[in-house]
Amino acid sequence: KVETELKSANSRAGELEDQVNELHSNNSELKMQVEGLERERDFYFNKLREVEVLLQNYKGPDREVVRDILKVLYATEEDVDGEAALAAAEAAMAEADLEDHGNEEKGTEGDAGVEDA
Repeated sequence: KVETELKSANSRAGELEDQVNELHSNNSELKMQVEGLERERDFYFNKLREVEVLLQNYKGPDREVVRDILKVLYATEEDVDGEAALAAAEAAMAEADLEDHGNEEKGTEGDAGVEDA
């Protein structure tokens, strides 16, 4: 009887070891998939960030279109109607305008100094 139980236990141990090995293999595959998805996510996030910066700095005549695109970029699940996203887009554009005016003023002062010399 002990011999039968020992064989049964060894058989069960072998099955469990096979399961553990399979789970380790599955875990490794899932980790590789996650890493790939994270790289893809980061790639597209960086692309969207580049588009956002370009739009924030855009000074052309189509500001309404730019505002609408920024609204889409800033929208969230909680901001269903897009009002908060619109406010964020307008704030970002106003901030970019202020920075631009500040840089223009600094550039003008620098030019005046060169002319005086």
